[in-house]
Amino acid sequence: MLKQILLSGALALPIVALNTNAQQKPASVFITAGQSNADGRVYNSEIVDYLKPGYKYLKYANVTSTSTGEFGTRTFEDRKARWAFCDVTNYFIEQALQQDFYAVKCTYGGTAIATGVTAEKLPVWYADPTWIAENNAYRGDITTGKSLTKSLTEGFSDLVDGTLSKLQQGYDVKAIM
Repeated sequence: MLKQILLSGALALPIVALNTNAQQKPASVFITAGQSNADGRVYNSEIVDYLKPGYKYLKYANVTSTSTGEFGTRTFEDRKARWAFCDVTNYFIEQALQQDFYAVKCTYGGTAIATGVTAEKLPVWYADPTWIAENNAYRGDITTGKSLTKSLTEGFSDLVDGTLSKLQQGYDVKAIM
């Protein structure tokens, strides 16, 4: 459905509102992409109290590590895992909306937007069309893919095809952070 989302090397995410039922508002979607602060630098063992219970309405997908086309839950039980600004943002979004919403995360700390600047062992946010065509999406293993740009665009496309396009009320991307 959305396999053509890279246009001339520029990151172009479809921002659409597919409203098939005039009675319902489209589901809200929020995308977080970036580096260290977005990725998370504080261990769950040091999480703030208001995040400890987790979320009631959040549907969550981290397309940096996997891309199944499905959303899951976001928990903080793994004490060695980290939480980030998007977790705080998702908390306040949830408090404001008080209904289901979808969050897509594609982040990796210590990365850059150019090859040669990021360490060889890390993925890159590079957007040159030739480089993108020659590299696979990063999915947790640098030996099989190093493009974070592809992780985000292909991951979002998978989520649209697998989940978002099937929502009766449609969806609306509210923000890219």
